[in-house]
Amino acid sequence: MTGPPPISGSIPDYVRAAQVRGVVSPEYRMLSLEPLTGGRTGARVTAIRPGYVLKVLPRNNWRLAAMQAPDAGEGPLWLSGATRELPAPVACPTVDVAVHVAHDEWWMLMRDVSDGIRARGAFSEHDERALLAAIARLHAHYWDGRNGLDGLPLAPARGTTAAFAEPVAFAAGRAQPSTDWVPRFVEDFTPLRTLLPTFLEMLDPLDADFFILLASDRSWHRGLDDATPTLNHGDLRRANVAFTGETVTLLDWEFAARAPAACDLQWHWFLHFWAYPPGGQDQLFYSFNLEAHVPANHLLRGVDRFLDLSDLRKHLAAFYSHTGRPSIDPELTIRMLLIGYCFGIRSERRLCEEVHLNLAYRWFCRLGLEDEVPDHSSFSKNRHGRFRESGAFRHLFESVVQRCMVEGLVGGEGFAVDASVVKADANRTRGIPGAVASNDATQTTHAVKAYLAARDPDTSVPRNVSLTDPEARWTAAPGGPAFYAYSTNYLVDVEAGVIVDVEATTALRYAWLVR
Repeated sequence: MTGPPPISGSIPDYVRAAQVRGVVSPEYRMLSLEPLTGGRTGARVTAIRPGYVLKVLPRNNWRLAAMQAPDAGEGPLWLSGATRELPAPVACPTVDVAVHVAHDEWWMLMRDVSDGIRARGAFSEHDERALLAAIARLHAHYWDGRNGLDGLPLAPARGTTAAFAEPVAFAAGRAQPSTDWVPRFVEDFTPLRTLLPTFLEMLDPLDADFFILLASDRSWHRGLDDATPTLNHGDLRRANVAFTGETVTLLDWEFAARAPAACDLQWHWFLHFWAYPPGGQDQLFYSFNLEAHVPANHLLRGVDRFLDLSDLRKHLAAFYSHTGRPSIDPELTIRMLLIGYCFGIRSERRLCEEVHLNLAYRWFCRLGLEDEVPDHSSFSKNRHGRFRESGAFRHLFESVVQRCMVEGLVGGEGFAVDASVVKADANRTRGIPGAVASNDATQTTHAVKAYLAARDPDTSVPRNVSLTDPEARWTAAPGGPAFYAYSTNYLVDVEAGVIVDVEATTALRYAWLVR
């Protein structure tokens, strides 16, 4: 098995590296990036327009531990050659697999075959026959260890069975988790949380008890490995099958296994005919795709198309602990803040409420309908604590400026400087003269004392000091009554009006007389 090429940087960097290696045509030009969020668990999927899709998976995750196969997975299977040389008419859309060194992730580049995926309810009898014929070819090709089956990086049948049986027993309250991956599976795998309660309710109580007992008892799992093995895809559902002419393309080989052919078929039949029945039958469960409910001309789609936060986690790694409760995803925090800036939502409490309620906001933040929005207090602590200390906002700003330079939006020849007065969150009536603040500590506040202690002794004390925000300056620059304020100073490239630098300072024009 050949090793994966190491990569770094962003998605455009990866595409350029793939062009250098001859995987992507040198003439290819990437037009846009669009995250695909509908119904996916554990993977980040991005459409690279035109023609490609990028799937990103952690190299070490609970799935590999659950399936008792630390060396298996979709990436290693492709690198082994198995999914590159499938028997016709079966195909795999993957064209390249690399390892992002900084993130320790599999980056898998695929052909975009979404046009061949049947819509829900449109999977016909002809499609079912074509799929079963293709799967029969796949199973026959590797039947009983043929064509190097035993040498492929695959999970054993007992592993893939335990990966679902143990969480079922735990979720039903019949068994304690044997390892830490079990509760993580139940938390992350939405179909299990959705299907299991309804499935058990539909069964007779005795049958439900027997089903849970079967899931709790692992003594029969090893017997699956004694049956005649073949290559199982492991996740044969409508959304993972695309039809292009006579070719049947199978996506998402994450649960591929060395197992009896019946295991592949029972999983397909369970999902396809029970959970999501085709044709005119009433569905027991409905899938809600956020992607389909965000208008094509929505402002956030335009922002998302050019927003690349792939390096953010690396930049913030030193500010997150590896122990304790999971922290808020830094990318989620940034995306929520961008929503607040774009739509004028200044209150952090209201911002969290809006993201909870608004479908477009959830889509932009990569949150499904079941995902929780951070509490406003936790969100505030991240924004004002960890993010301020790390310089994350400056890092993000400079990466956006760099992207504008790459796109030719920065001329670099003509610049303009502008400043805007920003009113401080300080009551204009709660201030004292600077001379009083310097000489009479009894009339100051803790904030003023801290400000005076940290002040450069060579600088003079302002004529008027706010008791609430002593760094703000008393100004009347906009006209009218004076107030405490700051200045935001912008350096603007005049060619396309791109802000290339920004700095917040104290207000530059002071009102020397208190009004």
